[in-house]
Amino acid sequence: MRTITAEEFQAACLQVLEQVQATGQPVRVTLHGKPVAEITPAAAEEAPARKRADGLGSMAHCTKIHGDITIPSSELVRWEALDD
Repeated sequence: MRTITAEEFQAACLQVLEQVQATGQPVRVTLHGKPVAEITPAAAEEAPARKRADGLGSMAHCTKIHGDITIPSSELVRWEALDD
């Protein structure tokens, strides 16, 4: 692991960050000869388990159908307003 002083890091911060990103090699920063930080490459973002889908099919496998869904609902429920 490459080691640099805090003063060197301050002077070349962007270059150090770009080098860490390009090579994947961490860099240790010291202050008065003691390690105070390590610059490491960021972990790659994980893709979500299932990409959010908009529109048709976005709720697939999220529901369970009971009975016949083609019957008009008025045949399933007797509304009081209809009872005259």
